Amino acid sequence: MSWVVGCQVDPAASGGVCPSNKTIWVAIPDQASPFNLDVAGAVNIGVAILSVWAVGWAFGKLARVINETDGG
Repeated sequence: MSWVVGCQVDPAASGGVCPSNKTIWVAIPDQASPFNLDVAGAVNIGVAILSVWAVGWAFGKLARVINETDGG
C-alpha cells in the first residue's frame, strides 16, 4: 500500500494538482489486523460475552438464595 505524503512543488502553480514526477510516495506494508474479525472470531467474542453475563447472573442468584435462607 502506498500513500501520498507530499508534493515537492506548490500544487496551486499547476492548477491544484501535484505533477506525478514531483509527488512524494511512501510505501507502507500491509499488516494483518490484530483482531480476529471473521465469523469464527465473532462467535468467540459472543460466547465470551455471554459467559461473563451467565457467571454474573449465577452469582446473583446464588447470593439471593444464600441471603434468603440465611435469614438476612
